[in-house]
Amino acid sequence: GEDADAYPKATLQYSFEVCEVEGSNTRANCRKGSRGEDQQWAVPEGWLSWDRAYAWYAYAYDGEKTSERPGPARLSTEVPQPMVTSHLGATDGQSEIGARYGNFNTSATDAALTTAGPELAVTRTYNSLDPRASGPFGTGWSTRWDMRVRTEPDSHTAVVTMADGTQVRFGRNADNSYTGPSGTALTLTGVGESWSLRD
Repeated sequence: GEDADAYPKATLQYSFEVCEVEGSNTRANCRKGSRGEDQQWAVPEGWLSWDRAYAWYAYAYDGEKTSERPGPARLSTEVPQPMVTSHLGATDGQSEIGARYGNFNTSATDAALTTAGPELAVTRTYNSLDPRASGPFGTGWSTRWDMRVRTEPDSHTAVVTMADGTQVRFGRNADNSYTGPSGTALTLTGVGESWSLRD
């Protein structure tokens, strides 16, 4: 930005503000950064939560007055999902081949016992697009024994591998809660070194 009359200072300073969006209200729980000469700003860690809508504003200060508040610029914090493995384990309908992603999906039950309580069976799922070869049944195959949670500290996320091979990424919020992708009913909770996944 430029100060046309360079009064009272030739150098402009900038500040940035981020607010939660609640319906038509774009000014909920606003937080503002400190003023400085940088024209770029990174939202401090812990200010945003996953799967929320926000509005941000930029202001210029010439040493005497601050520019008027502009219209809101919007951003959202959707949890990014794995490019390939988030689409495994399901098809587009009756066909075993998903037309959208080209994944061939099928399953087989090798052994099953009738018991009271949780299911006692060995069921495996095959996904042609699954690049992983670490499972006991070989490349493309997954079972409930392949389920796991892998944390990604650099991005404050955790990836859950499901029994059918699908991977779901959850974002960790400032209060240590986890948020999954929009539309999911899954709830991930971390307790010490243990994890709880509920549907």
